[in-house]
Amino acid sequence: MIYITILGIEKVDSPPKVDRKGGQKTREVILSLIAENPRITSMQMEERLGINRSAISKHLKRMQEEGVVRRIGPDKGGHWEVNHNTNG
Repeated sequence: MIYITILGIEKVDSPPKVDRKGGQKTREVILSLIAENPRITSMQMEERLGINRSAISKHLKRMQEEGVVRRIGPDKGGHWEVNHNTNG
């Protein structure tokens, strides 16, 4: 058996990488990223989460349909709002 150790420095404040798409954990991390920075882009979320932008877009679309998040303004220059009055 071969063991490989990769040394890297990761920011302490960075959210955890999600290990699968479609999970509640992914949704929670996306919401925390939006709360941290309402102007965050899907590309920035992709970098922070380590999952495809298409997967992030699907999560965001579903959360918009459920009324959990709302996009204010245009794709470029707009921002996200989290609705804290939902059970999502």
